[in-house]
Amino acid sequence: MISTKFFCRLKLLTPNFVGWTYNPIKIPIISPVMPQSNHTLIIKILLPFFGILLGFLLLETAFRFRHYYVRNIGFFDRLQFLGAGRDSLLGWKGKEYGLNLNAKKNIIVVGDSFTEGMGLETEYLYPTILAKKLSLNMLAYGGQGYGTLQQLLVLEKLVQKHPADVVILQLCSNDFINNSFELEKLSYWQNSAQYRPYLEGDEIVYRNAGWLPEWFLLISKFSRTIHFIAVRTPRLLSVMRGNSSVELVIAEQGVRFAPFANSLLVTKKLIDKIKTTAAPARLILFMADLSFSHEFTLFKKIASDLGVTFVTDVSYDLEKARQKGEKVTIDDNVHWSKAGHLLAANALSPYIDKLVK
Repeated sequence: MISTKFFCRLKLLTPNFVGWTYNPIKIPIISPVMPQSNHTLIIKILLPFFGILLGFLLLETAFRFRHYYVRNIGFFDRLQFLGAGRDSLLGWKGKEYGLNLNAKKNIIVVGDSFTEGMGLETEYLYPTILAKKLSLNMLAYGGQGYGTLQQLLVLEKLVQKHPADVVILQLCSNDFINNSFELEKLSYWQNSAQYRPYLEGDEIVYRNAGWLPEWFLLISKFSRTIHFIAVRTPRLLSVMRGNSSVELVIAEQGVRFAPFANSLLVTKKLIDKIKTTAAPARLILFMADLSFSHEFTLFKKIASDLGVTFVTDVSYDLEKARQKGEKVTIDDNVHWSKAGHLLAANALSPYIDKLVK
């Protein structure tokens, strides 16, 4: 640090042999002066910072344009990590929609992201297509990442305002993981990373099985870039650990894996509660994915044990269409496209029609 001396003249009263006189003195004052090299250092620090900020803004803009044109999400809309915001009962909100045709028969449809639609307009979703085809009043609720307990809690609210003749429960292969805190905590592929309800014994408890801190998820709804990081982090952790996740253990051991065996019992108990809640309406189950999976067989067995109709055609027909090269999914190659929803509605139609006549 370079410094410059400035002097301040003062007159002090001092004694002499004659009397008192004023004698001037100089007092130095040290004043710092910023060296030229520090200006250069600041510029070197600020330039990378603004470069990173510009890159972040460009990436954020790119994500927002892609979501607008591909997923029909508004450019300035807040994007939740899952669903449309927090819900004290369900963990996070899903999407409710319906169709009133002033018909004599009513149906309720409850499911996860397949029923929610993943950005597709409700007119193209299978509950709407099904209701129009069979001339039924319809009320549907789908929540991204929902487990069976969340679907039960949704149904308990829907039956109070929309008495139904048939209740359709859409299942997914990841439900067994979503119904167990222990399994979800071990999963890198099917982790909701948010507080959700779990059934433990006869008690409903709320836990967060996620890998990321809560504050990070809260700010992810304001930034599409941070949201992308939040979604991809579990997958990155999986890659770092050799693409491992609890799903591979389940595929290898099945019900011999104690946490999965326990989740199977919990899931069966929840579906039985859904059957009771739906009564006197008839309950129909179907699985939205992976007709060849171990989970498909287990759901089929649960339905048989509980005396509930399990529709296999949806999974089979979607798989056949996929093998023929038909585009029945959106870009993620998992969730249904408009064609996939139409196919699902046509597969369910004969079973619903038979029950409502």
